[in-house]
Amino acid sequence: MMAFGLGVAESQGQTEPSSALTSPYSVIVSSMSPGAMSLLNVPGLDNVQLQMAHSIDNVCPNVSTLPSPTSAQVQLANVCGTMTAAAVKLLGGPNPLGLNLSGVPAGLSTLDGLKNALTQLNGGAETIVPTTQASVLRTAQASAIGSRLSILHTRMMGGGAGFDDPSSVTRLAASDVTNSQDSSPRIQLAQNTAAAPADVSMWSGKLGVFLNVIGQFGTSDTTGNQNGYSFNNEGFLAGADYQITPSVVVGLAFGYTYANTDFTVSPQSPPGQSLNGSLYQGNLYGTWYATDALYIDAVAAIGGGDNNSTRTVVVSGLPGSGSIATGNFGTTTYGVTVGGGYNIPLGALTLTPTLRFEYHRIESDGYTETGGGALNLTYGPSAENAVLSFLGGQASYAISTGFGVITPTARFNWAHQYNNGTTQVSVAYSNDALFSTVSLLGDPPTKNYYDLGVGVAMQLAGSVSGFVNYDVLLGLNHTSFNSFTAGVRYGF
Repeated sequence: MMAFGLGVAESQGQTEPSSALTSPYSVIVSSMSPGAMSLLNVPGLDNVQLQMAHSIDNVCPNVSTLPSPTSAQVQLANVCGTMTAAAVKLLGGPNPLGLNLSGVPAGLSTLDGLKNALTQLNGGAETIVPTTQASVLRTAQASAIGSRLSILHTRMMGGGAGFDDPSSVTRLAASDVTNSQDSSPRIQLAQNTAAAPADVSMWSGKLGVFLNVIGQFGTSDTTGNQNGYSFNNEGFLAGADYQITPSVVVGLAFGYTYANTDFTVSPQSPPGQSLNGSLYQGNLYGTWYATDALYIDAVAAIGGGDNNSTRTVVVSGLPGSGSIATGNFGTTTYGVTVGGGYNIPLGALTLTPTLRFEYHRIESDGYTETGGGALNLTYGPSAENAVLSFLGGQASYAISTGFGVITPTARFNWAHQYNNGTTQVSVAYSNDALFSTVSLLGDPPTKNYYDLGVGVAMQLAGSVSGFVNYDVLLGLNHTSFNSFTAGVRYGF
C-alpha cells in the first residue's frame, strides 16, 4: 500500500497504537483557501459521492494528526491521501503537500474511477434501502392478509339474509364462493335460479385455519441516492379466524418473511454486496358486514427482525481494497389498515368497488461494521412512515363444476402516498466518527402508483379450498415489483 507522501506506513493486522502520524497535512489544509485540495471540486458528483467527498475532506485533517493512531487509523489516513492525490492529478490542482502523483493507482486514474471509489466507500447508499422501501414495498405478509380477507368476504356475502331465499342462493353463486356462508352443512350453488343447482359441500363451521405461501421479486435502478439492486422475498403466513356472528369474523395470523437484496446488478457494486433479513410479524384482523353488501375490514400488525449486511470495496491500488465489511442490525415494523367495499352482484359476475387506508412505520437500529479495517462505517438509526390510500375494485366470476366452484378474479387499485419525507441515515467512518459523519437521503417516495392483480379461487367438495394470486405494482419510480400468493384453508 502507498502512503503518497503522508509520511506514514500502513501496518497489517495491528490493533495496538502505532507511532504518531507526522504529516503536516492538517496544518497545510487549514491554511489553504476554501475548496483547495478538495474532492468536492470533482465535477459531476451525485448526492452520495458529494457526501463521501465531504466526509473525506473532514476526516483527513483530523486523522493525520492523531497522537497515537491505530493501524486502522493509519490506513484511513492513507485512503485520504490516495483519494486526494488522485483528485489533484486529475484536476491539475496545486500540490503543496508534495503528494506522489505519479503513484496514483490505476483504479483512480480517471474521473469515473474516482467517482466509483467514492460510491463504494460510502455503504450508506445501500444500507438505506430497507427503510426507504417501506413506503412502496409493503411487507409480503400484509398482502397475504389482504388475500385472506378477500376470501372471507365471500363466506360472509349476503350478511344475515336467509339462505332459503332463492335470491341469496343466486348471490352466492355469482360471488367468489371460496368461503361461502351457509346455515347448514350443504348449500346449493347455481349461476341463476332457473338452472339446476350443483350440490357442493361447503365449510359449515365457524372456525377455519389456513396457510399461505408468499413470493416477491423485482429490481430497482441506480439513482443519485442509492445503488441499483435486485430483491426477492419468500415466506409464509399461518393463522385461524372465527365467525363470532353471521356478520363478524376475527382472526390471528403469524408470518415469517426472508428478504434478500443483491447489489451486484449495479456497476458500482462489486460482487458479494448484499442485505439479508428476516421478519417475524403478528397480525390481528377482522371484517364486519354492515349490510348484506357493505363490509369493513381492519388489520393491526407488529413485527421485528434481524438483518445482515455485506459490503466490499474493490478499487485497484486503494489502501484497504478488497476488505469485506459486515454488519448486523435489527428492525421493527408496525401498521394499521382500515378499508371496505361494496359487493354488486350481476348474475354470475360480482363487481366490488373498494377503498382502504394504510399506515406503516419501519425503524432500523444503528450499528457499526466489522472486518473492513479502516473502511468500517458506523450507521445511525433511521425510520420512515408511510401513509397511503388505495382506491379501486375487483371483478369475480363464479363457475360451478362437478367438483366444486371456480372463481377467477381481477383487481385494480390506484395507490396514493401522502408522506413527502425521505429517509435520512447518518454515516461515518468508525475510526473517526466525530469528524467524518455525513447524512444520506434516500429516494423520495413515489406519490402515485398502481396495483394490478389476477387470481383464481377454488372451493372443493368437503372443507378444503385454495387460491392463487399474482400482483404487479406499476408506476413505482425506478422499481419493478411482482408478488405471488397461494393458500389453502380447512374448516371445522
